[in-house]
Amino acid sequence: MWAEIKEAFFTIGSLAGVAALARSVFEDKLSRDHKRIQHVKDLISEQDLLNLEYTVWYNRWAQESIFKKLSEIEYELEKKHDNLRFNGPTARYLATAVRDIAQHYRELREYVQVPEWEPQERDSDTMWFFNKQAFRNEQGIPEDYAGHLKEVADAAHAITLAYQRFQIVSDLHLLEVPFAKWLLAKRIREHGSGDGA
Repeated sequence: MWAEIKEAFFTIGSLAGVAALARSVFEDKLSRDHKRIQHVKDLISEQDLLNLEYTVWYNRWAQESIFKKLSEIEYELEKKHDNLRFNGPTARYLATAVRDIAQHYRELREYVQVPEWEPQERDSDTMWFFNKQAFRNEQGIPEDYAGHLKEVADAAHAITLAYQRFQIVSDLHLLEVPFAKWLLAKRIREHGSGDGA
């Protein structure tokens, strides 16, 4: 009987040791990912992206300073910079959201360029103003510019949705990580942030 009790305590001790080691490795990766998450949040905020959505659709202009922030994310992603190399338990979701931000930014920049948008210096920032005249037909009447503006607004909105997914994943608690896929889809639906993971 004493041998069985001794064996049980040995097994419990071994499992506790393995769990402590795994927890330490797990928390270390999570800690590094939190620094990388903060780096992305320091580069650009959700408010920057909401402002971009609003200004391109309603005001028909965009700030180059916001494009520079998004361009930095795109550059670091292309160069596989350490700041965007997530390796914790939610790495796949974080990396996908960052890739989506960069992809939708590239789509947006395909639209926001000369001649459809004209750059002008304003208050120490370059502003891109919508140029309705670039859509004139042979008779000099602007046409199909509304479709262009909608595509620009859709691309800006897609960037915001990807960023919101990034934020939702970054806010997961350690105990929620095993349920990340389910929680991400649920929270996206709750917040009206798109149509799923």
